[in-house]
Amino acid sequence: MTIENQDFNFKYTPHMMLLSLIFTFKFFSKAKEQSQNMDNVKLAHANKIYYKYLICFQLAKAADWCLGPFMYEFFQSYHSLKTEMFAKLVALSFLSSLFMGPFLVGYLNDKSDKKLPCIVFGVSLAFSCLIRQIQNPGMLVLGQISYGLCSPLLYTSFENWFIGEVNRKVEDKVIKETVISNAFEK
Repeated sequence: MTIENQDFNFKYTPHMMLLSLIFTFKFFSKAKEQSQNMDNVKLAHANKIYYKYLICFQLAKAADWCLGPFMYEFFQSYHSLKTEMFAKLVALSFLSSLFMGPFLVGYLNDKSDKKLPCIVFGVSLAFSCLIRQIQNPGMLVLGQISYGLCSPLLYTSFENWFIGEVNRKVEDKVIKETVISNAFEK
């Protein structure tokens, strides 16, 4: 099969290029250290935690962002939904974020192990994608509610895990402050 015979859709290329550019900028930008008199071994240990957080968070964000451009086309072609029904499903997703975010996600972040909400994000996103494959309106609603849970988990749980991990594993106060401020600067 030659490249002329392949049907390749280029309309999502700008999204992928922008996502790649943002990831590259965030990952490789170098923040200035607050203090030059830090123990390099301890700083390297703290930076390992930081890079683990950065890679996990960026991959989770990329998974969430990549769904956006494809959802309308998926609902229209696979489920034969009209635009108004698609808008209602998106609104349902936002409503589930509104109600589950402060209560369920806040509770998980405060009372559970710091990694549990991050795992719940992955499971919820996978469940949402899998359940949408079933051609049943009730399953679409369940998938959108599950997807609505993902947004508050994504934007709170990974940061909560990172700060908890740094506070638990790094003793030096200056290194803690430097790593956390560098992370949120980027």
